Amino acid sequence: MLSTQRGLLWAAALGVATIAGACTSVLDFTECYADEDCRSFFTDNKPMRCDTDGRCAVKDEGCDQNSECEALGDSYICGLSHRCYDYSEGGDLCDEPVFPNADERDNVVFVGSLINRAGDGAAIEQGIRLAIEEFNDHAELAAEGHAKIAWFACDTKGSKDRARQIAEFLAGSSDSTAAVGVSALIGPFGNEEFVEVVEEVSLAGNINAFTISPTSLVESFGPQDPGRVIWRGGPGATRYANALLARLNDEAPERMLTILSTASQPWTLFTAMAVKKDVNGQERWWINIDDVGGEMGAQGITSYNNVDEIPNAVAAAVAA
Repeated sequence: MLSTQRGLLWAAALGVATIAGACTSVLDFTECYADEDCRSFFTDNKPMRCDTDGRCAVKDEGCDQNSECEALGDSYICGLSHRCYDYSEGGDLCDEPVFPNADERDNVVFVGSLINRAGDGAAIEQGIRLAIEEFNDHAELAAEGHAKIAWFACDTKGSKDRARQIAEFLAGSSDSTAAVGVSALIGPFGNEEFVEVVEEVSLAGNINAFTISPTSLVESFGPQDPGRVIWRGGPGATRYANALLARLNDEAPERMLTILSTASQPWTLFTAMAVKKDVNGQERWWINIDDVGGEMGAQGITSYNNVDEIPNAVAAAVAA
């Protein structure tokens, strides 16, 4: 009786081992019949495909579409260097990306906007949103396989350091290829933020990110721009300054009061118009115009931080 039970136990054990061995062979994830069998597997954040030997192998060229990264999570996209990238790593730097079609995330080109939402910034950002929606409704990027535009909206909060962090998150940095991989940066609008992004990100290393500021007056940067990827939406400070100086020289004022904001934009324009002049042994700024007698007329120059300070600034300048 005991020998019979022992025999049944050995038979059962052998059967379990056989089944387990068979399952191990069938469920080996490296074996595949089609690319779909490999969609859940990644190496160095690159997707895998089924090779001619029937095994999952890494795609050396990396991902081409966002859907190839879906198995990693909802916040993964096909990012810079054709590697799947988790855009949630950006934290609070940017909003969730806006896709032209909520149900379809492939065949898009990413752009990012860097806007200080304080003041007029929110309205400017809304204008960008409407422009992108209008483009997606009526046009496409033929050179990019008839792609539409997906958009990351980001708030610089007026900080050049935060603007740089946003740009690195969107375009990458000389130290890391882990980034969204946008095709263009829109902004920043302020001079200091724009210079920081251009010099530390856009023209750093091999990034060469197309960057445009509709309002910045900055005309030159430390790094060279051989690929002409840095653009302004309007004239630079020199052209504005020359136009203002020409107008002032036409008027030929004998006395002039200049009131300027200490914000970066007005200061950039002011320094393009002004020269430093020795007055009684002291170096002073002067607007570079001549009065009718061929000499600089009497000038008062004062500045303010916010509009509430303008009356006091004017009074102080007149009294001087």
